[in-house]
Amino acid sequence: MKINILIILKTYNFTGVFMKKYRTVLEYVICFSAITVIVTAVLTPSVCLSGAKNGLNVCAQVLIPSLFPVAIPVLFLINTSAFKKIKRKLPAAFLLSLIGGYPIGARLLRELYDSGEIAAADAKRAVPCFVNAGPAFIVIAVGKGMLGSTELGFILFFSQILSAFAVSLIFIPDCLLKKSERYTGNNDGNIADNFVSSVHNASAAVISICAFVIAFSVLNQYVIYFSGRVKIFAYAVYVTEVTSAVFNTKNIYLISFLL
Repeated sequence: MKINILIILKTYNFTGVFMKKYRTVLEYVICFSAITVIVTAVLTPSVCLSGAKNGLNVCAQVLIPSLFPVAIPVLFLINTSAFKKIKRKLPAAFLLSLIGGYPIGARLLRELYDSGEIAAADAKRAVPCFVNAGPAFIVIAVGKGMLGSTELGFILFFSQILSAFAVSLIFIPDCLLKKSERYTGNNDGNIADNFVSSVHNASAAVISICAFVIAFSVLNQYVIYFSGRVKIFAYAVYVTEVTSAVFNTKNIYLISFLL
């Protein structure tokens, strides 16, 4: 009986047919959602405008001052021949991800993968512990700016460091200390070119993050707008984008979890 069922499934390719129908339905759902968003934005432009302004304010007052100045020296460092000669690049990149903030860890993993120094499987497993908020964002923006306490900012930062190390032991125990025999540096490089490249790449990274923050800020503004009618919508703010989520709560434990 089991053999006959397997033969029927292979003959008619039920899995392929199901996946094709699933993709078609998903495409229709996505198109309908996009049209709904457009119509909602047209009918309630003030909500859209308010969300965009909030996102721009967060970018100008929080993200750019905290991420951009730190991203430049970190990106400059990883392009030096001294960094490229390091045998254990993954642990070094991990430490830099704790300093540079959200864009740096993912960027470092991508560069290590592109250069052939780590396998795709190792890069994927390392992502959960490489996506960290930097000290400038946590201590200055969240601690001092939002909670009014630099000490709380440092506590949040050190708790994140502990959690990142704990996650690294779970996800990348066999590749964290792996030596790299590959040297990608051709020479000592041109300092001026490295600086220009670092500023350019830091700008691109921060602009990309700001674009997502503004987009989700608009989304969250609509979530808050509709939560007046459907109360459960109010909780969706905490699962969309970390900056908006953190700035919508004063609970220190929830902030730590979100970070």
